[in-house]
Amino acid sequence: MFNSLLARADDQVLNILQGGELIRFLPRNDAPVLVRGIFDKAFEVISDGEAGLMSFQPAIFIRVEDLGAQPIEEDDRFEVDGALFEVREVKRDGKGGIMILMHTL
Repeated sequence: MFNSLLARADDQVLNILQGGELIRFLPRNDAPVLVRGIFDKAFEVISDGEAGLMSFQPAIFIRVEDLGAQPIEEDDRFEVDGALFEVREVKRDGKGGIMILMHTL
């Protein structure tokens, strides 16, 4: 039940944002794919180590189902509004969403 509620919440957020932004996924070993997602140019990342470090980096939230069968791997790229970004880390929420942390090329 929780999974379906979370999927509905994701759908509502994307609907409020007019489906998110159109993002081009550029996998290293396959054809490009257009997906809709939420792009954050300065996503706040907090390290949970002793120092409690905080940094900001570009990130995209997308739904697994929007990618089809293509996995996302480090060094894959995304294009948003003509700017290129490279994948640094992929965080799956286990409920159908993916947060992709990136750096600008």
